[in-house]
Amino acid sequence: MVNLDRVILIMKSVLITGAATGMGKAYADLLSAKGWLVFAGCIENNPPITDWDTDANIIRIQCDVTQPDQITDARRKVEERTGGTLDLLINNAGAGLACGAVESAYMENARVSMEVNYWGIINMVHGFAEPIKKAKGRIINVSSPANYLTMPLGFAYCTSKSAAKSLSAHIKMELAPFGVQVTNLEPGGVESQMIIDGRNSEQTWGPMPTHLRNVYQETFVSGMEGVSDVVKFIPPADFAELVYKKVISQKKWKTNYQVGPGAKTIALLHRLLPVELNQKLWKHVFSKKPT
Repeated sequence: MVNLDRVILIMKSVLITGAATGMGKAYADLLSAKGWLVFAGCIENNPPITDWDTDANIIRIQCDVTQPDQITDARRKVEERTGGTLDLLINNAGAGLACGAVESAYMENARVSMEVNYWGIINMVHGFAEPIKKAKGRIINVSSPANYLTMPLGFAYCTSKSAAKSLSAHIKMELAPFGVQVTNLEPGGVESQMIIDGRNSEQTWGPMPTHLRNVYQETFVSGMEGVSDVVKFIPPADFAELVYKKVISQKKWKTNYQVGPGAKTIALLHRLLPVELNQKLWKHVFSKKPT
């Protein structure tokens, strides 16, 4: 008779935050299909994802990255199933709520971006460092090529992802002596819920006072409108396959990976062009064009 507890201990384990939709769900589906034990971290306690109901490799756990109590409980559940280790943590949860312009920022949404995109990574590493160290495991911190952009009305998302990238380098250095590998992942164009919401004009411009909105709309296009003109978008499942091939399956990780449409190009422009020329480029991308 097969000892299921022993099978679980042999399986590679992964915890994915923000796993209910988009890239997170795509990672969960792919790694489950490849035989991993997947802990799907979701804000909801038991999200109604029907194709997971018959998947024995996927375990739904409530894990809001801004809630330390939930993270502690998630760690307990993971360790109960794995014997105290975790092979891979994918810090995928992200927030890109509309905040308006800096001068009239919707502060609540701006703070959420930083709480999830930056502090959420710290909270998860704080909560799961020990089981990851025990496994000599790995951590993928998902930032964004937006950390290279100057995007009108996108300050909170861009700066929080820039902070996340810098943070990832610190985590990498600190955990290296324990045999833990850490990388920063910058996804290119992926059709996520965040992208879909960003195409909603009212969501983008809504937080701004009317008198300012009219002035800004005469000068700029929304961030998603500008990006969509220069980057194509692929389905999350296709992106997850790329990440598995280019990152997860590699024996030795680099500090940063740009994966998906447009990611490497944006990073290359940032490295090669002088700061002022980069600013001029993004100003052109996000400026209102004559009709």
